Amino acid sequence: MRDFGVPAEFRDMGHYTPWEDRQVLYHLARVNKPDIIVEVGCYVGMSTIALARACPTATIHCVDTFGGNADDRLGVKNPTETFRAFCDNMGDRLFSTVFPHQGTSRLYGAIWPFLVDFVFIDAGHSYQSCRRDIESWLPRIRPGGILCGHDYCTEFPGVVQAADEIGIDGHSARIWWKRIQ
Repeated sequence: MRDFGVPAEFRDMGHYTPWEDRQVLYHLARVNKPDIIVEVGCYVGMSTIALARACPTATIHCVDTFGGNADDRLGVKNPTETFRAFCDNMGDRLFSTVFPHQGTSRLYGAIWPFLVDFVFIDAGHSYQSCRRDIESWLPRIRPGGILCGHDYCTEFPGVVQAADEIGIDGHSARIWWKRIQ
């Protein structure tokens, strides 16, 4: 095992979510004890594993195009290859507690049929993209639930702006969060 539950055979495809960020996400999920989690932008599943370890009985729905992003450091990816890596990385969690949904956040946010307890946003890092993700999922979170996201830092001012506009409750490492009233 590598750090924080990431198996040695994990296929990272050039992406690494810092340990400190995964630790904050883990503790945020563990303290709030969600039953239903939506992760927007899971890529190959490093943060998914932190969520699954924090809440082993929770259902985690992972929404991603699995095609990367032209504006991201990793760029556009082959969605089939990325999806395969994600599925391999989930191991026996796949279709047991972790359910991938290939498509856009906006699409799934518009058709999502039930309220969720916890939404973690880590997809596009532009202001417009992050704001769209927040607007798509905010109405899908039950009262008392948590909306949170990754990359709250100077490197991604659009994420900071979008998160600040909704009045976040706090941030630590590169994770921001807000409890929904």
